[in-house]
Amino acid sequence: MDFLCIPETPSRPLTKTLYPCGPEERWDGKSFLGFAHRKGLQHIVPMDLRPDGDPGDVPFRELIHPTPLDEQHRIYTTWFIFGLLAEFLGVNPDENGFRQLAQVMQPDEAVEELYQTCVATDAADGNRYLAMARLFDDNILGLLVYRVTATYGGPMQARLNHLSNCLRVTKGMLDCARIDFDPPLKCAIAALGEFLSLSIQASFAEVRKQAPSLTRPQVGFSWKSNMFQLGSEIREKMPAAGWCKSDWSRANAVYQNLQTLHYLSYLDRFVPGRDHGVCTEASCRAAQIDNATYKLSHAVPGCECNEFVVDIASIKRILLETDTFPVLIFDPDKTDLVVRKFEPGVEYIAISHVWADGLGNPHANTLHTCEIERLRALLKPIEGHHGETHPDSPHPVYHLWIDTLCCPVGRLEPVCNKISLNRMKAVYEKAAHVLVLDRALTGHAAEGLHPATALLRIFASSMWMRRLWTLQEGVLAQSLYVQFKDKPVHVKSLIDKLGKTIIDFRYWAIHSDIVREWNRFEDFRAIVFADPIKPPATNSNPTHKLYQTIQAAVDYRSVSVASDEAVCISTLLGRGLKRVLDVQLPDENVPGIHPTDRTKDEAKRAWLERDKQRAAERMRIVWEEIAKADEGIPARMIFLVDTPLPQSGWGWAPNSLLGYGDSAFNTPYKTLEYVDWPTGLADSHVLKGVPTGHGLRVDLPGLTLEARPLVPGVPLHAWDGVLSANSKEDFVYFQDVETGRWFRMQDWHASTSAGTPPDSHPLCTDIDSGKIALIKGEDNSPYRAMLWLMVEVLNEVDGSLPSSSQCNQEGRRVRWLRKVIVSEVQPQDVVVIATLQRIARQVASGDATMEFALAAMQATNTGTPSEKYAVAREGLRQKLKDAVAESWKTEPEFVEAVTRTVGDGMEEYIWTAVPMWSAHQVVSREVPQGRVWFVD
Repeated sequence: MDFLCIPETPSRPLTKTLYPCGPEERWDGKSFLGFAHRKGLQHIVPMDLRPDGDPGDVPFRELIHPTPLDEQHRIYTTWFIFGLLAEFLGVNPDENGFRQLAQVMQPDEAVEELYQTCVATDAADGNRYLAMARLFDDNILGLLVYRVTATYGGPMQARLNHLSNCLRVTKGMLDCARIDFDPPLKCAIAALGEFLSLSIQASFAEVRKQAPSLTRPQVGFSWKSNMFQLGSEIREKMPAAGWCKSDWSRANAVYQNLQTLHYLSYLDRFVPGRDHGVCTEASCRAAQIDNATYKLSHAVPGCECNEFVVDIASIKRILLETDTFPVLIFDPDKTDLVVRKFEPGVEYIAISHVWADGLGNPHANTLHTCEIERLRALLKPIEGHHGETHPDSPHPVYHLWIDTLCCPVGRLEPVCNKISLNRMKAVYEKAAHVLVLDRALTGHAAEGLHPATALLRIFASSMWMRRLWTLQEGVLAQSLYVQFKDKPVHVKSLIDKLGKTIIDFRYWAIHSDIVREWNRFEDFRAIVFADPIKPPATNSNPTHKLYQTIQAAVDYRSVSVASDEAVCISTLLGRGLKRVLDVQLPDENVPGIHPTDRTKDEAKRAWLERDKQRAAERMRIVWEEIAKADEGIPARMIFLVDTPLPQSGWGWAPNSLLGYGDSAFNTPYKTLEYVDWPTGLADSHVLKGVPTGHGLRVDLPGLTLEARPLVPGVPLHAWDGVLSANSKEDFVYFQDVETGRWFRMQDWHASTSAGTPPDSHPLCTDIDSGKIALIKGEDNSPYRAMLWLMVEVLNEVDGSLPSSSQCNQEGRRVRWLRKVIVSEVQPQDVVVIATLQRIARQVASGDATMEFALAAMQATNTGTPSEKYAVAREGLRQKLKDAVAESWKTEPEFVEAVTRTVGDGMEEYIWTAVPMWSAHQVVSREVPQGRVWFVD
């Protein structure tokens, strides 16, 4: 899509966007919002996207009778590219028929100019393609800020709101496009929408200076949509450019703008020697190391130099006899490093590197001599840069700190290793500069790179951004440099340079995404390190902000040793590190197999299992320390966990904060867990839970669920098998027995793009047990989707639900099952579901249901469906069809409700909703206020 900018050396040819319209299919130069009505296309527009005054007499039919693909391509190109451009450039008339360009050129001339500019014929294949990049060449888009605000005396606020509404309609219709809609064309429309959204923001910033009372228009639409999700055409091309699955999952979760993701999709990320073949959506495995096979790197291929051995005795003495740490200074005459203790006034550069590149050493405190000389050379430009920026200060000679030499190996020196880890935070806090080394960056020269390219290489495509150990090294840095092939680059200065040189709106999108990423580091410094547990008092919800900041910072990062996660997090928090480090590998307990008799693979698997146990205990300590320091845990933590800790009583706590990309909880979803509670559920203070031996004690509203047969004597699922084997549960409807209100419930995973996990089971399987309750994450909000938690109520005495007295005195001990999305059913949906329930009870009372149930039981016992089963099944299906057909003829309110909620043309299909949604009843009952839950 040529409208979007790409890196200087793209990884693949630019994708062309075929122009789908004929020569006579042109924008008519009239009202943008009235296009569908003029062309008789109201049926393709959802009700909420139609303009005010639309009578609504034409139902939305696109879901049932979709527009043919070629026709939809032509409609969308005409309306949402040329019509939208014409609207923003002032070609189309306003509500009073006035055209902004009336004094400049005739409307038909302006439209013709747009087509002449934006459509080009390829000489090679003779096809016509969209060539929207020429809008920049001809400076047409340079007029946008002027045209957006040039109302010629009209109300500015109305103009901005109108353009915002045009973008809302465009975005809504793009979301309604067919699933097989041409990806390049969809990207072109979305790119234009994002660009025009930015133009409104820029226009607003200008006119606000003269009109401070203006209200910012709503243009914060997510134009990236699903174009970069797994399975998309663009996504499939990424591995060839060196991207792994999780790299792109992270980029799609972190970066909000289409322009940024498009730019990245053309960025070559190939690094020799890095294999992404076993990477998952959640984590990149290319940087995982195996201590048994780890090899030290050489600065140049083919080098056979010896290893340099640091003075480990001096390092140990400093760690054991002082409260500081060692630093190293280069001998000017030979390859040697002298050890000295850090003290105020000593300036040093701390190295932050990716161990997978070979600059670490799990066996000894040594590096190859050539790497020592390389480090010496890398420090020189930073010393020179200091002299340029501080000409009046003495020219510094920096000392060096690198973990490979300054942190004793744990296997050989466990005591000194623990001391080093405890002082790691101080090392990076007190460094004059931190220098990042990553082969993904040192393979590219910085000279000649656009600042956007350099910054996206750092933040979006470096392995350094994917490792947990490097997080603290980056956020603690007072001054952060990144080494490229030719020179080190100061990160903050590079961000400022990009911001100051932007003259193209498209780079604003990239800049805003990069600034947002940089602010993660800044937030960590301001919130976490200002006071390890208590963030600034100016924050209205400090606890939520703390957890949100930690989660956002560690997301999609990884460690080679699972138990290191707790070490890193406790270091970042400044709490519990000694307790965490004291948890060692549990004793081996493998009956009948002596450790020396194992193969290497068996020994490795046994070690990983032991480390998994150590990791669980260390994470338990982390959560315990947080709870102690903050007088509890935010109650909404129970809605975050996907994979809980295995220890009894800790089933509410995530066993890891890393790699949630495999689940439905990508970064935006997870951070939503930490926002303020909705009004009505709690006061302004944060609701806290208290860890106990039975689980997290939380005081939250909830309800119990009960499954009932349609009529006495009929099984709960008497109609199983009446529909095809491919028919699966999508929703469960339940009714409050006290208020009569209807609710719809769906599994949380199924409600997201991730879909239902393959090992999941239907909601009804849980509900039918008779021991199910829902804990409310949000209070009943009319017709809005709410995140609640489904739990199993436990009772160790007889397995039944606790009595009321037990609940009041002890609370309910429950087991975490799954997250669900619940919403109240709207009035028109109530008409539909109530009618279906009535029909269900009517059919369930007849002979057809009992005959089918008996035939199904016999088929189950014999293992083979009989002819009797087939006859009974067909008879029941016909009864359901007849009953629904009768209601369709005699109940016009039912027909109207179905048409408005589902669409027209449903007369032949709506009967399937009876066995799907109304095979039995599910009722709910509110749990009295004041009861507590112990969630495990």
